[in-house]
Amino acid sequence: MTKTFYSLLLICLLTCFSNTLISQSNATISSIKQNGKQYEITITSNKTFYVGGNTHVLHIGKKDFSLNKQINENGHGTIIFYVTEDEFNSLADGETIWMSYGNKIKQSIAENIDPNTFFNKDTKNVWLLGKLNKSQLQK
Repeated sequence: MTKTFYSLLLICLLTCFSNTLISQSNATISSIKQNGKQYEITITSNKTFYVGGNTHVLHIGKKDFSLNKQINENGHGTIIFYVTEDEFNSLADGETIWMSYGNKIKQSIAENIDPNTFFNKDTKNVWLLGKLNKSQLQK
């Protein structure tokens, strides 16, 4: 009886743990390029991004951007965020970049936000993307 119980417990734990690992896609910034008076920040993933009633939001430092185009093809996902020239120029190198499905923060509290707070609670709908490096800019 005890051996069966521990076997079932182990199976449950492995299933839960593997579902957590499988559900999080690896999203990365694949390019930042200027297109006229706007910048395009392209996020790619090894899995498709969810399509639903919400939108994906790109957070850079204390600012967030939601104007985007989403493409899911061949099991992979791409989201291109559009940022105006003025907005992009106001961003500082080294600011944290993260993306969420739905806006996880309110403008009024954006000054004190730590993206790890959301990532630790919602690994399926929040992606940490690193730090802004304007030298990645492709012209």
